Amino acid sequence: MRYPVSALIMCIVPFACFGDTNSLKPSGYKEEITIDLPKEADLNNFAKSLAAEYNEKFEIHRLVSIYEKINSFLNAHFSLSASQKQAFSNRILDAFIDYTDTPYLPDLFFDPLFKMTLPYITSVVFMEPPCEITRGLFTSNTQEKHISELANDIISQISGKINLKDLPHLFSMSIQLAFSFEALSKEEKIDCAKQVLCQVLDQTDTPFLPDFIFDEVFKRLGCDLIDYLATSGFIA
Repeated sequence: MRYPVSALIMCIVPFACFGDTNSLKPSGYKEEITIDLPKEADLNNFAKSLAAEYNEKFEIHRLVSIYEKINSFLNAHFSLSASQKQAFSNRILDAFIDYTDTPYLPDLFFDPLFKMTLPYITSVVFMEPPCEITRGLFTSNTQEKHISELANDIISQISGKINLKDLPHLFSMSIQLAFSFEALSKEEKIDCAKQVLCQVLDQTDTPFLPDFIFDEVFKRLGCDLIDYLATSGFIA
């Protein structure tokens, strides 16, 4: 099920390692927080600052920079575990969605959809590294003949359908399997992982969601997550 790229979907820039830089702080946000855990007001005020920073628009291609700013804010003011970061990030994103509009897309439908989807993306962004890879699963450099096999292995694990809860497994398994190729360079492994991901999305259906939107959005999200996971210490 291959479809042309929707004019509504904009390309997402590659994931960058999330660091603490002043450039990631919303311009209108005041640094006055010194407590150990964020309060609801802290999260809400930061979400408002983010909304103002992005002109009260939530655009898919901005998602990477939004996660960067959230991570920078949490790191600067609090000492949190990965699971705590996930929880507080989701609360910020939930408020951010309420404070913004999605250009060209009806909020009545897409706001609930994004609120359901983003927690699964967050669980990948803030997962606990590293992940152990079984080395030497494939030793040849002819990975093309194995890509379908790897994709089919993932498809069998999710019963041929992709639900939102399957996203973390899909993204992480694509890179784990691809990185098991001993003879490939790191760049080739990353490319292989992206090919596996795209094949899985092309060969599966998403209940209750239109494939022409879901496939293109999550191909871009997944490929950028693969870039991020491959360079962020996720792979041991």
